[in-house]
Amino acid sequence: MTNKIFLESAEATYIFDFDSEVKSIEPYEDKYAVVLEKTVFFPEGGGQPADKGTIDEISVLDVIEKNGEILHILSEKPSNHFVKCSVDKNTRFDHMQQHTGQHLLSACFARLYDAQTNSFHIGPKSTTIEINLAEFDNEMAAQVEEMANDIIYKNISVIARVYDNNELDTLPLRKQPKVKENIRVVEIKEFDYSPCGGTHVASTGELGMIKIKKWEKCKDWYRIEFVCGKRALHDYRMKNTAINNIGAFLSLRDFEVESGVEKLILEMQKLQKHTADVKTELNEYISKELMNESVQIGKMNVVSKIFTHKDMNQIKFIAQNIIDHPSYIALLGNKDERAQIFFSKSDDVPFDMGKLLKSNLSIIDGKGGGSAKNAQGGGNNPEMVEQLLNKVIEDIEKEVGIY
Repeated sequence: MTNKIFLESAEATYIFDFDSEVKSIEPYEDKYAVVLEKTVFFPEGGGQPADKGTIDEISVLDVIEKNGEILHILSEKPSNHFVKCSVDKNTRFDHMQQHTGQHLLSACFARLYDAQTNSFHIGPKSTTIEINLAEFDNEMAAQVEEMANDIIYKNISVIARVYDNNELDTLPLRKQPKVKENIRVVEIKEFDYSPCGGTHVASTGELGMIKIKKWEKCKDWYRIEFVCGKRALHDYRMKNTAINNIGAFLSLRDFEVESGVEKLILEMQKLQKHTADVKTELNEYISKELMNESVQIGKMNVVSKIFTHKDMNQIKFIAQNIIDHPSYIALLGNKDERAQIFFSKSDDVPFDMGKLLKSNLSIIDGKGGGSAKNAQGGGNNPEMVEQLLNKVIEDIEKEVGIY
């Protein structure tokens, strides 16, 4: 069984470089699984990702625990029996900060609201914990953050050690262990005691700060997203830059940005409504003009119009205004990057718009379909829209008996 140095103490998690004997190398999928006599590489588990690093300068792609052995997954075999190993310091320390931050945050939820942590996960940019709370709001988030950061400022020692069962009974464990022997407990001194096999910082001061970013309700529990350590610094830097840039753009100070953006959004919404009203009036006017220019074929009035770069929703609105009147057919096209076609008819018109469209779509190298009342299609040849509409008018004239 691999000697897992990272479990020995909180201090052991600060060992990044070590030498070890290679116990075995076995094929693993299209790679190799290397088992060492001892290791400080942490395998993925308990919500914490695996460490990164190198073995004899070969990248460690993954670290997996299987039957008590730690498998170091490499793309090639090390050539030496004794190898030099190096854990990526930045990744390891980030995971240490996030995992200790989770313990601290979970303890605060337990103390303040008697809420237990169901699970946690360290993601690439933030960490999430799932808390069995029925309700959660901004005020509660602030209370949790205040308590957690007060513990950080006190720079309390974080201790990791294995207890026997007799000693374990004397500890105020926040949760019960999942194993029955060699139970390792991570202690935030006199504040939290939690069974855990992960890597942690040596004192809470190394967390820097902890910040809840957002949360979402999930059935009868909440998923809480937070950052701490360098992630909190990076998150603050990004948001501070964004706020300052927005403030500069709007000529506002940072504390004025929120109200300034809110005012801008309200103004934009008013403008959008006004623009929509103007478009409606314009399209109603266009509908009337097209009806006045319609061509009578038999007892029907046929409107044919080609637009350029017009929104299809507006075209449909115009068509609807036209066919709200009896005995109208609206044959509307649009030239953009592609050809767009929309046909519609009044209820008393006997023609089938879907059939008319499908029988002529090849002209624009297009596809589409629809019902007897409405049909829509598009094609790759916008320059052929006029020819298509002319052909459809000819089909209608033939059907009516003009020719």
